[in-house]
Amino acid sequence: MNQRTKKIILFAIPNLRVGGAERVFLNLINNINRDIFEVHVAVGRFQGKFCSDLVDNISLHELGSIKSMLSIVPMTKLIWSIKPDIVVSTLGYIVAASFSSLLSSKKIAFISRFGNSMSPFLDEQKIQSIVKYFLQLIINKFVIYMSDLIIVQSNHMKNDLNKIYSLNDKLLRKIIKINNPVEFDSINLSAKNEELSNYFNKIFNNNFVFISVGGLEPRKNFEDLLSAFKSVNLEYPNSRLVILGDVHDNAKDKDYRSHLQNLILELDIDEFVSLPGSIDHPELLPLISHSDFYVSSSIYEGVSNAILEALALGIPVIATDCPSGIREIINEGENGYLVTTNGDIAKNLSEKMFLVIEERKKFDSSEISNKIKRDFNISVIVKEYQKVLLELLKT
Repeated sequence: MNQRTKKIILFAIPNLRVGGAERVFLNLINNINRDIFEVHVAVGRFQGKFCSDLVDNISLHELGSIKSMLSIVPMTKLIWSIKPDIVVSTLGYIVAASFSSLLSSKKIAFISRFGNSMSPFLDEQKIQSIVKYFLQLIINKFVIYMSDLIIVQSNHMKNDLNKIYSLNDKLLRKIIKINNPVEFDSINLSAKNEELSNYFNKIFNNNFVFISVGGLEPRKNFEDLLSAFKSVNLEYPNSRLVILGDVHDNAKDKDYRSHLQNLILELDIDEFVSLPGSIDHPELLPLISHSDFYVSSSIYEGVSNAILEALALGIPVIATDCPSGIREIINEGENGYLVTTNGDIAKNLSEKMFLVIEERKKFDSSEISNKIKRDFNISVIVKEYQKVLLELLKT
């Protein structure tokens, strides 16, 4: 196919630090069909561990700021320059792209990917500031109106947007669900057979290990997970908890790691809990594979990539039934357990953690893995994206 006949697609994201939305975009960028698309990537700052994972055959553009409002002008200029057929944005850049669409050709299709459930995010904003709440309420409605398409990762997210904004049929039809991709080719399903370092080998040797992966930020609710683990560890001293992740560079709460470390000391569980920081993806998989259960204690999510990867490795999951798409992934007793967020979350988590230690139920790891592969494999998801993009260009 002649180069000029390709559709030009611009992916826009603040940066490529380690995170769920960033990993989704990385997978899409690296795997989208180069016979159909000429790929451009706009980042606020060329920073983050995922930068080194980008393939070579892309055109990379640095806009100068990870803040959405400061990126409107440079993004608009970039769009004028490369004249894309499609702009796909996520995180805060959905706002910059939406404002840029006002100054761009009507022939360009603007697609916004929402990363999390909106209601709990707005609730957080309301606690911080009523002004922030109304600002986010208005801005996100503006994004919905200005986008040609909104991509969400679960039916819950779509219903949540409709509940907040009472969308008419035309706007509701803009919102489509596409699952997050899992790159099975990069997941070593035999990772359980790999040797661990001496540090981790001491943790995993003859112990029942719970593992959790995610940025150290309040919405991950590690406080309740630590409190829940304290109760479990008193009864089962051979239980261990590993929390992998760190505070992001652009996090609002820079002291959250110190807060968790102090809580671990207060609960007197420092001998049984590990906070080793971020672990690169290849080294991460053996740690998850050696674990007995993955635990997610989040207050809200979109769809957790870390949960999907744990399930892809055949590791069952305990997860809070928070505003998210988790209910569409976890089948009670088949690949894990859901934890109600009503009442005392720490107590609810501990009950499920007690249950899985006491039951010692043998889950079918192969079936857990195969189900994720059928529904979330990158090859399947990229084809869904490509179909949607090409159909949108025909309208």
